[in-house]
Amino acid sequence: QGLDSVDLHQLLCDHPERINLGVFGLGHYHEDDEIPAGVDVPAVWGASPPGGGPWTFRSFVEHLRRCYADALTVEHQHMENQTERYWLEERLEGRFGAHAAESGGLAPVPRDEQRKAALRQLIQADQLERLFGEKYPTAKRFGIRGLESVLPCLHTILGRSRDLGAERVQLGMAHRGRLNVLVNVLGKEVSEVCSEFGEQVDFLGDMKYHLGTRSDVDYGGKNLQVTLLPNPSHLEAVNPVVLGITRAKQDYHGDEDMRRTMAVLLHGDAAFSGQGVIAECMQLADLPEYSTGGTIHIVLNNMIGFTTDPRAARSSYHCTNVAKVNDAPIIHVNADDVDAVLFAAELAAEYRHVFRKDVVVDLVGYRRLGHSEVDDDSLTQPLTRRVTQQHP
Repeated sequence: QGLDSVDLHQLLCDHPERINLGVFGLGHYHEDDEIPAGVDVPAVWGASPPGGGPWTFRSFVEHLRRCYADALTVEHQHMENQTERYWLEERLEGRFGAHAAESGGLAPVPRDEQRKAALRQLIQADQLERLFGEKYPTAKRFGIRGLESVLPCLHTILGRSRDLGAERVQLGMAHRGRLNVLVNVLGKEVSEVCSEFGEQVDFLGDMKYHLGTRSDVDYGGKNLQVTLLPNPSHLEAVNPVVLGITRAKQDYHGDEDMRRTMAVLLHGDAAFSGQGVIAECMQLADLPEYSTGGTIHIVLNNMIGFTTDPRAARSSYHCTNVAKVNDAPIIHVNADDVDAVLFAAELAAEYRHVFRKDVVVDLVGYRRLGHSEVDDDSLTQPLTRRVTQQHP
């Protein structure tokens, strides 16, 4: 079910190397035996495994591991709708099949132009964080070092949604990564952001990492109107405001199928599990008078909340368990594997378009510096700090 499968921190080391076929009542078979005649291998897998030859029990299980227990996995068994579960499984299992493109599944490896665009976005995100760090070393910035892949993730969701017919996106997020999103997604001038570092709060009206803007972003020659709402309150407080504006615009523009106007929300991992407004928005998501046709949630999961480790912050294994209340699929993905991140983003955009329901992308990474870059996390998380500083 993908509960312990994301490969970050070598979680897969808990899985046995050998296959115990006896658990499935197949103890009389050997791992290298061919799948018996009459047992249908899903068509999206292809006629043979990636290495060629017939399907064996070993290649069968390895294929499933690659689909569900690698850098990306999906929690979906809690979903009551069988059609939605099969839709997700077909795309997950078909992306490494020999006929992925023909079966309608997403391509397993992003196209060259996608990779080049993602590389450019990662460089832009990293260079902006470095610029602010060097120019304003004593200022709070709430950067995304360790989760830079949120930029290609967000761009892919927006671009794919535009391809599918979206015209307007209402974007909501807390302070973490907001400056980078303002510059590298919505096109705010770096000089304007730099000028705000020297201004007082009473001049700006709020902190620089609470401000919003609106911009027409070009995706493949098509403009997408993206509005990042200001969030002058604490963390997730902007969420119901984003959803309310989204629904109002859908009604105003006659967007009855709710596909031309949509909402995307970015969350912190501790806030997603700890703030009640998340559960409230989730519970309202499918009510006729509140629905916005599904929200795409991106969790910036750096596995820490200020100075609190996950084991002291929540009772659930994942920070995203709250999304199960309305049967939302949860895509866990290693933020360091950009190919997997791009696939997760496209999968989320397509799921929302097809089923008009909430979907969650759990972007699992880390926080390279302290909470606001000013504090010293080597005092509160010395072991984690040592690991993150050694990480390339």
